[in-house]
Amino acid sequence: MNLYSNSQSIEERVRSLIAWTFVIDEADVKDDTHFVKDLGADSMDLIELVISVNETFSVELDATHLESMLTTCGLIQTIKTAKETVTN
Repeated sequence: MNLYSNSQSIEERVRSLIAWTFVIDEADVKDDTHFVKDLGADSMDLIELVISVNETFSVELDATHLESMLTTCGLIQTIKTAKETVTN
């Protein structure tokens, strides 16, 4: 799934991925957007999001990371931390 160009930042790519996953306009994805409370995500939506994140960012997140990634900002930070761990 190629939702973005490689020149986009992690933040831009995450917003694109959230918009695609939840079928919303990218402009509606804010830093504090909560996937369950604001977008009505259920457990299957969150699993789909984790799988998409893993494929898009070449990281290995699982259900243990869900609590820290329930908002756009939390997801971005979790991805950055996971990418730092991989490179170190």
